[in-house]
Amino acid sequence: METGTKELVICSAYFPGDAMFPPPNEVRKLVAFCRGKNLQLLVACDANSHHTTWGSTDINERGEHLFDFILEEALFVLNRGSVPTFVTKNRAEVLDIKLCSQYLSTKITDWRVSDTPSGSDHRNIQFNIELGGKPIQEYRNPRLTDWDGYKLSLQRNLRSINVNVNNHEDLERLANSMGQAIVSAYHDENCPLRKKSDNRKVSWWNSKLEKLRKEVRKKFNGAKSAGEWEVYRQILTLYNKEVRKAKRESWENFCSSIEDAASGTRLHKILSREPSLIC
Repeated sequence: METGTKELVICSAYFPGDAMFPPPNEVRKLVAFCRGKNLQLLVACDANSHHTTWGSTDINERGEHLFDFILEEALFVLNRGSVPTFVTKNRAEVLDIKLCSQYLSTKITDWRVSDTPSGSDHRNIQFNIELGGKPIQEYRNPRLTDWDGYKLSLQRNLRSINVNVNNHEDLERLANSMGQAIVSAYHDENCPLRKKSDNRKVSWWNSKLEKLRKEVRKKFNGAKSAGEWEVYRQILTLYNKEVRKAKRESWENFCSSIEDAASGTRLHKILSREPSLIC
């Protein structure tokens, strides 16, 4: 990864349907081991447990025990929606879930239950793990072309072409050589590729908001389990209030820091795109 190396443990697990307290001891030991070694963990399991948190139609006792374990170990449920993962002629339910550590939860994208036949009564679950940074984009800026150098390079490239035109094939070869000379003079020396930097950063985000967002998620899971929706609404209201406050302060700091024409031009562009910001 761009930020260094991280070790990832991927586990496929089966939670027996006749066991009252999932998950089995092997999974509990693995979770403890990864936590002690600071390893990232992804568990794909046939949980045989019902809970509305991962999209089941109801909550059974096994699901309650498993949900308590997930909260105690600070694991994250990756399931999205309520599309059944287990389908038979007489039954459709969400029994297969994906669990992971906190850091890895931010790297999982495009989670979905596949429509492709799996050859089993369990459906395939697909997702992406985005462990690397964004790919580096390269571009050419014609405005920064060294046109004097281009003319010299083109003259040199054209002088090196030695093709006698006697037939149609010779003419095609000459045309290709001239095209390559033009492109080479422009690309290779006088308008090189440049790396595109991504300056899109959320300047108003801070550690306080990060902590509040985690608390909102925790209270939401608790509300679905215990029905304590009032507590969840209170922390959600506080979170939204702090987000608006952080955005407002960031905007005020940006406006007060304008001291040159470039920053003033940037502000003008922002306001032209968002007329509602103009008081």
